[in-house]
Amino acid sequence: MKRGRTNLKEEFVVLDDGLVELHDTSKVQEWFEGSLQVCMDRSGIHHGHAMSTSSLRRTTTTPDKYLSLLISFVVPFRIVRRLFQTAFIPANAEGLPPDYLHFQAWDTAQALCSYIRGCLTTAALLKGAGVGDSTATAAGAALQWAARDASAHVGGITFAMWGGSQLGADSKQWRLAADFMNNLGLALELASPLLRGPYTFLAVACAGSLCRAICGAAAGASRAAFTAHFAASASSSLDPADIAVKEGTQETAASLIGLAAGSLLVRCISHSIRLQWICFLTLTAAHMWLNTRVVLSLRLRNLNRERATLALRHFLAEGVAPTPAELSSRESLMPIWRRRLPHVELGTPLRAIVHDINGETLGDAIARCGRVAEKHLARKRADGRGVAVVIRRGAGAQDTLAAYTHGILLSDNDLRERNLAFTPAFWDEYSNSLIAAGWNLNASTLAPGAWRADW
Repeated sequence: MKRGRTNLKEEFVVLDDGLVELHDTSKVQEWFEGSLQVCMDRSGIHHGHAMSTSSLRRTTTTPDKYLSLLISFVVPFRIVRRLFQTAFIPANAEGLPPDYLHFQAWDTAQALCSYIRGCLTTAALLKGAGVGDSTATAAGAALQWAARDASAHVGGITFAMWGGSQLGADSKQWRLAADFMNNLGLALELASPLLRGPYTFLAVACAGSLCRAICGAAAGASRAAFTAHFAASASSSLDPADIAVKEGTQETAASLIGLAAGSLLVRCISHSIRLQWICFLTLTAAHMWLNTRVVLSLRLRNLNRERATLALRHFLAEGVAPTPAELSSRESLMPIWRRRLPHVELGTPLRAIVHDINGETLGDAIARCGRVAEKHLARKRADGRGVAVVIRRGAGAQDTLAAYTHGILLSDNDLRERNLAFTPAFWDEYSNSLIAAGWNLNASTLAPGAWRADW
């Protein structure tokens, strides 16, 4: 509920549904006459000047009409704002994490660039399929379109089989890689009608569809990870489905605006291939910059392998764990640019460790490890190929993180030279520091192997 301004604040109330409750009309009349006198003074009209009754009647307005004019501006604004919040903002939005607004702003801007360029590439594909060519047939164009769709489906399935759990574990990196593939696919589609021969056009167009399908698979997995992050980071109870739906409506609104702008752009520059490529390359550069801002704006609170490695090294150097905001700027932007991480085989079969025990029985190895062996076993491989870590059946997310931390300490030569050992006391201190810094240890994104063992 919002009260009226100035001297009227105790005399009328604008309710949440836009209705107005009037308390005392005499006060409204008094305030209106005072406001009218101020307006007359500013316009040079004084009490000594003659002013006809008809002119005054045309100049003045009754208090009821003034209030009606005021309400006509206040009520529609409140209604539009409420409709906007209902359509695009999740319920209980005050509980969303600080990075949500920055992420959505940058994400909406990059989506506009994609949809505008999509209009350019659609026009190019239609031209390559024979639109405007008297010798082309509808059946031939349909077959070419079907071939593009088939290549996209096959590529999406193959990439999903190959990517697996890495898409969710390295969601920020794969999000940027997905947008790079999308840009490559759009460039191939725009260039396809420039190539001579129907088969060459079809091959390049199918390659473009393949790249965009890979983008769809990687971006979809990253989007799901980001939605889970916003829901888990919220200070109040938020429905992940509501967040996903509102992100979908934001994407739809961006697509409508982008399609309208793209259609206008196509009409203006369709006569010049050079102008089309200048606009496309300019929008592509803006798109990649905006997506970089999208990734950098996120403050993910779960630990994947890279973040876990950086956090452990920071803890050993500074004595306290870094916050998600401190670690965000140090992450790699693309999967192929990732720093060289310790080679830790997390979730290996038991034989990987038994083979390296050199005559020691499994029971002796477990007894020697003590409390550390309650949920995992870690040993440096005899052949020097990193560290093998066996995870016990029933281990949770924190147990998996403890196993990976143990593997880092064994595989990193610099840490080994400092004689740092993984002990229950060390893990308790380190995990408590991570929790105090704001990390969520109950969500594992370390992508361990599927093997589990019982002992």
